[in-house]
Amino acid sequence: MCMEGYLRGYYGYKNFGDELLFFGVIRHLFVKYPLTKLFVEVGDVSWMEDRVWENYQEILSEKQLKSITFIHAKQHKYKIITHVINFLGRGKYKKVFKFFG
Repeated sequence: MCMEGYLRGYYGYKNFGDELLFFGVIRHLFVKYPLTKLFVEVGDVSWMEDRVWENYQEILSEKQLKSITFIHAKQHKYKIITHVINFLGRGKYKKVFKFFG
């Protein structure tokens, strides 16, 4: 069974610690689940794309890397509403498996 996933966390805000965790989280997701596509919500798409392309060696295969799509984090005025919408599957990615990390 192949699946698509959606990862939400505090990535792409130029915070080294969170971005370091990101590599561990995505590596675990690709090992544990048969992901064919992974959408990752980030603060700055171009920043994360550059960071991941520079540092993916020995963490991800090139095939896994190409299956990752970074999307801009869209926050509602009240952040809790954004979390509830995503958790309940009411957003654009409602048919993908949700990971919060």
